[in-house]
Formats: sequence, C-alpha cells, structure tokens
Amino acid sequence: MRRTKIYSVIGMLALLLLGACSLHEEDDIFGDSSANRISDALENYKEILVSAENGWVMQYYPGYDQAYGGYNLLVSFNENGEATVAGEVAKADTVITSLYSLKQSAGPVLTFDSYNAIMHLFSEPLNALGGDFQFTVMSATPEKVVLSGTKTKNLIVLTPMPKEVAWENYLKSVQEIQSAIFLGTFRLTIDGKEVGEVEQTNNVFTLTYTEAGELGGVETIPFVYTNEGIQLYSPITINGVTMSTFKLIRTMYRLFVPMPELMRSLKHSIPKVIVSITS
Repeated sequence: MRRTKIYSVIGMLALLLLGACSLHEEDDIFGDSSANRISDALENYKEILVSAENGWVMQYYPGYDQAYGGYNLLVSFNENGEATVAGEVAKADTVITSLYSLKQSAGPVLTFDSYNAIMHLFSEPLNALGGDFQFTVMSATPEKVVLSGTKTKNLIVLTPMPKEVAWENYLKSVQEIQSAIFLGTFRLTIDGKEVGEVEQTNNVFTLTYTEAGELGGVETIPFVYTNEGIQLYSPITINGVTMSTFKLIRTMYRLFVPMPELMRSLKHSIPKVIVSITS
C-alpha cells in the first residue's frame, strides 16, 4: 500500500513538472507572456487613437439593430486618458472633455469612464436609446478603427478627421444636409427606373419595393449623415447595383449628383430633390 502511494505521489509530481514545462514552452513559442502581449496590444491601440492629429469622425449607432440610425461624434484622445467629444446632437461649437481608458475584458475594450453629456446621451437610461459607452476594439490602424458596442454589438467606425477641416465646420455641414432632407419621402430609382418608395424615421430609411406596379417587400436601412450626404450602415444591393454612399450637392432647391454611366437616385417628393448614389 505504501509503495502504491509513493508511486502516486511520483506520478503527480511528474504531471506538475510536465505542465510547468508546457507553460514554459508556450511562453517560448509566443516570445512573451500572455499578460505582456495584452498590455502591448492595449498600448498599441492607445497610440493609434492618440495619433490622429485632428481627432476622429465616429459613426455611432445606438440601439439594438441600429434602431435609431447613426450619429456623428467627433472624438480626440490624448496620452493623459482624456477624450474630447463633439457631435451633431449638440451645438456645432460645443466640445466636452471627459476620461477614457483601454482595458482587457473578454477582449480589448475602450471605455468612456467619466460622464460626458454628448457621448453618454445615447446610453442614459432616461433617454431609452440603448447606446453603448464601452466598445470592443475589433481592429485598429491609423486609417480606420472598428469598434463593436459591448451591449448592442453594433459596429462603430472611426476615421481620421482631415487636418484642414475644423470640427465646427464639419458638424455644420452635417446639420445643413440633415435639414435639407430630414424626414423626407423618396422614390428610389436605378438606371431611370423606379424600384421602390423610401420613408425616413429618425436616421433610418424604410424601403418598400415596387413590384409590377405594386408595393412589395420592405427593407430597413439605417444610415448616418456625413458632411457630403449619407453613409449606409452596410451596403445594399438592388437589381445588381451595390449602394453604400449617397452624395448630395445643393443647386438652387435641388440636390443632385449626375452619374454619367448609371443613374442611381432617390427622388424627394416635396421639395423635389435628387440624391445620386456614388459607388
């Protein structure tokens, strides 16, 4: 019996030593510990966020299934853990600074830690918009950062604000385009043929397809205003034409962009507006 116990103890010690060797081999394979790799990744993400000299244009989508469409937030980050935020939901010249952090929590997470009246407008329970203030970092380069809301799972895209563009001017352009077409009723035409009717609620289009002269299927299309027009949350393909960006140019009381090879447009009912889609 004693010999059996001794063998058991020896066997357990051998397994522990084998496990320790395996852990050591894993560290050797990756060249560093997992904790250090996570720390390095978070530091790299922070460097990218801080690197945008004029901040980022953040296309923010609150609510499950992008229920309210998207909104422009302008955000700049500094080394001291401060984030300065502006947005189309506030006056164009309003900026608010609060705190942010990058942490590991089932993946790298960007959190806006302290209250910011612009950023947290969407996540306040009283507003019932169901927005996020914590975001999983999906990918990050100096050209584009892709986040995912930890609650809604909505994709949030950040692109650098051009150095020569003032934040206030950008937001004023967004608000002007919003005023021009907000809550409009449209007719969607492709190559000169009407394919459906479009109505707007918040920053969401509801497209009702026209089939054989009658209204057919319905599709919900969330979007965000830009300083040039409209960007869809995700591209849509109709009759073989993929559309993602609507670009508007104001001429008198009309908004249009000529497409020499293919007319892809939304025609606004009152006043008459043509919005062509750039590919």
